[in-house]
Amino acid sequence: MKRKIFIMIIAITLLFPVFFAFRSQPITYWLTGSDYRIKESLSQPALANSANLISLDFIEPDLSRMPFLLNLEGQHLFGGRPFSVEFYPGGAILTDKDDKVGVIDDTGQTIIPFDYDRIQYSDDTFMATASGKPTVYYAASGQPLFQTSQPLQTPFSDGLVYLTNGVHNTTGKMIFNPEAPILKGFKDGVAAAANGREIVVYRKDGYILARLPYKEVYDWIDGYVLAGEGDNRVLVNYDNEVLLRLRVEGDGQFVVTTPAGDNFAGLKYDQIELLEEDSLMLRHRLTYRYYDFSGNPLINPNIGLLEPFQDGYSLSQSGGQVQIYHQSGRLVKSVPGDYVADSLSEGTFVVARPSLNGQDSHYLCSITGKQLSYRPLNRIMPRRFGISVVFQADKGIGYLRDEPATEWVFVPSKLLQAGRWSLPIGAVITLLLYLFIRRYKL
Repeated sequence: MKRKIFIMIIAITLLFPVFFAFRSQPITYWLTGSDYRIKESLSQPALANSANLISLDFIEPDLSRMPFLLNLEGQHLFGGRPFSVEFYPGGAILTDKDDKVGVIDDTGQTIIPFDYDRIQYSDDTFMATASGKPTVYYAASGQPLFQTSQPLQTPFSDGLVYLTNGVHNTTGKMIFNPEAPILKGFKDGVAAAANGREIVVYRKDGYILARLPYKEVYDWIDGYVLAGEGDNRVLVNYDNEVLLRLRVEGDGQFVVTTPAGDNFAGLKYDQIELLEEDSLMLRHRLTYRYYDFSGNPLINPNIGLLEPFQDGYSLSQSGGQVQIYHQSGRLVKSVPGDYVADSLSEGTFVVARPSLNGQDSHYLCSITGKQLSYRPLNRIMPRRFGISVVFQADKGIGYLRDEPATEWVFVPSKLLQAGRWSLPIGAVITLLLYLFIRRYKL
């Protein structure tokens, strides 16, 4: 009896790596040349990238989480201490364990030191603030532009920034001093500011385009302003002609009507966005609808678009098919599979299809319906800056570029690889041990 227990203990010990290697979730990997492990679970295994960077959470021996920043070759650029990351097109804004914020470029070089409480990226500039110190504005390269101690500061937009003493360009030169604070920045060369009595619409050179008798401004585009007060809002042109009326209900949803009484299918909407060419996008629950300002649908509202149009395309789901629609309303193509929510990005999207093991596999498709990846992958993340971060259970973390090929940054750990050999090795060792025990009657 003791002999059997002894053999069983040895066998379980030898075969343990097998269970470790082949369990479905989570699967653990080693980073090449590192003592840390990447832990993949049902949550996101990696943050989206900044063209050349990927952020991953590693699991230390004590099972605490430790984030690392790596380039696409798998080289470690930043980490070894807790931090959070926000990507921008040329690198990452990082917050360290002491809550100090700095910026690195995509080579891992620090371009803004970790001396700030907050750093915001906008319009190819950084706005860096720290308690008790002047706010410093930086170019995207990390070159300081100017600093200010003005009480009110905003990020750059359209090449301009509003401070308490006026609107300035990137050299710090004041362009004009508006009558009211420009808190929402410039958009398409125009800014709208509310002084509590009226809304003043400015051009970038300070020229006043319109004065409108409303207390609050919410949005503007192409000669139109969404304004009002409290729960009652209107869309007007610069001549104060009312085109739409909006009422905010108690649940935060919008009811939209035209002066002629059209109520946009009589639905309550969760989101409204002004678009070019006198149109607007309305979101009802999980679907998007497009109308002109007169209430006429621009796209059949029964299609049930799952995403706002991007570069002229959107998607819907019908049965086991993802349908691609052009903004003209034309059906471009149907792709088999189920749409992976929020994956439409930069002209690509992800579909899920059942695999032989009963789990879903992800495939990357272009917005024209062309399949870009053919290897079944456990997860494909939305594309950012031309790259989709991917995960495959038997290979680790990789990425997809525009061509239909997967490039792998990480390889499975030696423990994972050894685990697949441990079954025959363990069986042989156990047999030899059993013969040894019988021979010497232990």
